[in-house]
Amino acid sequence: MKLDNAQNRIIKSKALYSLVKGKTGRGKTTVAAYRSVFLKNNYCLYNNDRILIITNEVAELENFKKVYKEVSKEAEFIYLSLLEPKDNVIDATTIKDIVDESEKLKVINIEDQILIVKKVFQEIVKIYPEIKKYEDKDFSFLRDEIKWIKSCEYTTLNQYQNAERTVKKSTKAYKAKRINRNSRSREAIFKFMLMYNEFLKDKGLIDEEDKICNAIKNLKKKNKYTHIIVDGIENFTKLQVSLIKALSNEKSYSTMFFTFNKDNIKDKNAWFVKSKNLNTILEYTNIKKYLLRNDYAPIKMIVKAIEKFQYNDLRHKTSFKFIRDIDNKTEIMLDSEDVKFEAEEMNSIPVFSEIAAGEPIMMTPEVMDNFYMPKLWTKGAKDCFILKIKGDSMINVNINDGDYVVIKQEAVAQNNDIVAVDIAGSSTLKRLIIKKNQVLLMPENERYNPIVINEEEGARILGIAIGILKKVEV
Repeated sequence: MKLDNAQNRIIKSKALYSLVKGKTGRGKTTVAAYRSVFLKNNYCLYNNDRILIITNEVAELENFKKVYKEVSKEAEFIYLSLLEPKDNVIDATTIKDIVDESEKLKVINIEDQILIVKKVFQEIVKIYPEIKKYEDKDFSFLRDEIKWIKSCEYTTLNQYQNAERTVKKSTKAYKAKRINRNSRSREAIFKFMLMYNEFLKDKGLIDEEDKICNAIKNLKKKNKYTHIIVDGIENFTKLQVSLIKALSNEKSYSTMFFTFNKDNIKDKNAWFVKSKNLNTILEYTNIKKYLLRNDYAPIKMIVKAIEKFQYNDLRHKTSFKFIRDIDNKTEIMLDSEDVKFEAEEMNSIPVFSEIAAGEPIMMTPEVMDNFYMPKLWTKGAKDCFILKIKGDSMINVNINDGDYVVIKQEAVAQNNDIVAVDIAGSSTLKRLIIKKNQVLLMPENERYNPIVINEEEGARILGIAIGILKKVEV
């Protein structure tokens, strides 16, 4: 992929904290993948320096891995440095896997959580009767509010009372449950949460948010990462970002790199639902922010694997060099001219297994592949097939090991033709020499002896060589 100036500046930025914004298709993940290689080659200075890639979901992680695989070789070449190359220093995972690995306790299931919330509700309603309006069938409203408070890390009533909070539901019932700031309703709900937490603690249980809190404590004892890249931070909660911060070893050259797409926010508990700033939860004022404005095609549409060939036409003593895209073998383009042969101008020619250009070997009847060639090059030659050469017995006529020979299917041949011949079930490629008293298959290499054809051997001509395909290094 060809990077533009904006992308290159981001990838090679010396900023310790970077936020890259952009809509879907703007190349944020691609930049993150290149950035990981740049950091590996230039800012992993010691053996314990490692890079961590984090995504919110498994699908996003798989997408990052796919992009990384497609750009890593090119990135290694672009960002090569004098430092000793480092392998296996990049880990990639989801935020859930980090939590599960650090905290082994299981989370309370929904059925048990509802039972606990119901018991707590019976107690709190005695103190705050107004909380009755937030009751519903499975207490989902109150459970969601507790989850949101804990996800935002609001540990005091004052924090919760002053937080911006709007319940986004279309029904009248939910509109009636809007919770005003600095209200007795918020006081009741916060007290409800504290009692809920105590109830869990007494039972030796934890919920999702408790599990993250425990994981943060456990991470203090574990190895940290020098560089952290979060691809898609828009769906992370404040609590999850605190977990990410706990993963950093904060060396003088440590970095944190985030990609963000406000149009992709799916989690209602994400910190960024109300367009909050990253600064408000990272507590860093020196975050370098970038915006990618240009659309980028998928990498597979940009990075093309090209094959280059030369075709030597034995009938007309001419040759052509051409290229083709591995992903589209039905079209070719002449290398030296602006001439393209489209699919409708091509013939599909079957390719068979190797044929010896030394000693005879068995030729299997299965078709290995199909090679597309311009109809013009095989004009007048019906029923062609291609054989791959093995051996060096024809090197004096520039037919080498690994070349592909185009054969015009014929049962008879003229003296001096180069022919494919079947001898008792084995096949070989030689020059046909017809003498008065004998027929020879003559090699074009002094190291090999002619093959004398006897009538009892049952030799038969498979076809006449009309061209040679050679693969050329790109």
